[in-house]
Amino acid sequence: MADPVQTGARGQRKRGESEDTMFQTGCLVALVAAGAIAVAALVSIWTSYNVLSSDEEEQPAATAPATPAPVAEPEPVAEIPEGAGVLASERDGLPMLAVYFDSGSTDVTPDFATVSEDLVSYLGANPDATLAISGFNDPTGDAELNAELSKQRAENVQAQLVALGIDDGRTELVRPDDTTSEDMTNAEARRVEITVVE
Repeated sequence: MADPVQTGARGQRKRGESEDTMFQTGCLVALVAAGAIAVAALVSIWTSYNVLSSDEEEQPAATAPATPAPVAEPEPVAEIPEGAGVLASERDGLPMLAVYFDSGSTDVTPDFATVSEDLVSYLGANPDATLAISGFNDPTGDAELNAELSKQRAENVQAQLVALGIDDGRTELVRPDDTTSEDMTNAEARRVEITVVE
């Protein structure tokens, strides 16, 4: 029969060896995990450094900070009506109106007062500003009749402006060099332009 004292010592030794093995395995796992984290951190730093370095290489060193050139914003392009209508826009940073007419008509559409609010406000805030009113027509038909039609349209637009409270002394009918517009559709050509003069 085995000696119980000897068996107990041997059991403790085996248990001690097992605990040592477990401790060593745990340390090894911890070292591997720490190594993996360190490698990942180094790769991340190296990648960041290379990205920054390549960005720096692509951009030449400037001796003085460069001021970006001002970018001119394109003027908004409004959709031209097929018939009569009024469009507000800007020209050279100043408000303007384009009044379109049905073929052969001199009637201004009822939305004129609403669409021209910004123009009227601008004139109120700028007492020295005046308006140039120019009539255009499409190339179809008799040239003399078209010229008279353009003039009547411009006069009707001027009367609408006066009805909105703009002094007629601040409006001027201006005959354009070429009243007939051939570089656009007929609907676009049948118009009166109101532009600000300062």
